[in-house]
Amino acid sequence: MVSEKYIKEAIMRAIGLVIVRDKIELSISDIQKIIDVLPEVTGDFPITSVCRDDLTRYNIDIDRITDNDMACIADKMCDDYCDQLYWESLKVIVNECLSLPKIGEDNEEDDDYNI
Repeated sequence: MVSEKYIKEAIMRAIGLVIVRDKIELSISDIQKIIDVLPEVTGDFPITSVCRDDLTRYNIDIDRITDNDMACIADKMCDDYCDQLYWESLKVIVNECLSLPKIGEDNEEDDDYNI
């Protein structure tokens, strides 16, 4: 696990950010640079996100949706995806994308983890 301090310092170096008087002002391009460097720093690769425009598909008045509403939707979408689709989708997509030998290929005692 990477420490929070390491992540902050790596992001600051990546975007050339300097803290002045304990205050940070970020532009949209700074935020994009942070997003771009996160996989390198944390080892995590974002899959997807949800935005207000996604809700227009269901004729929802997005001007009335709060950030808390969006956070709740995102949290529940994450739970739903991880509980229902993530592991099976990961297995299928790994097979499509990778042609690497697997560790312990001869171990077939747990089909849930065999690709």
